[in-house]
Amino acid sequence: MNKIIKFIRKLNKIIISAFITLIIFSSNTALAADTIESSRLGTGLKNLLTDASNYMLMIVPILSVAIVAYFFVRKAASDEMDHKRWQSRINTAIICGICAEVASAIINLVSGYFQ
Repeated sequence: MNKIIKFIRKLNKIIISAFITLIIFSSNTALAADTIESSRLGTGLKNLLTDASNYMLMIVPILSVAIVAYFFVRKAASDEMDHKRWQSRINTAIICGICAEVASAIINLVSGYFQ
């Protein structure tokens, strides 16, 4: 059973790498342009990153507060044995929210240099 799982994982990695290679070599819009920044692929990727990071800056705090509030309600309704587990989940949700905000800000900052 382990051999089958290992084989499937190797096959999955090979298929993904072949697909990525195919995408990279089949995109001749970036190769036909003078520079990557003036190509459709470059400008589209920059716009996509900018829009995604802007939406993340708005959505992540709202979602994090909602998740933490849900965990607080669950913690309040649980018994003493589960308080530590729910507190751990609350801490994890707060840390993940902060990390997502920082990552979004970094993406927004880096994509700002390509204008």
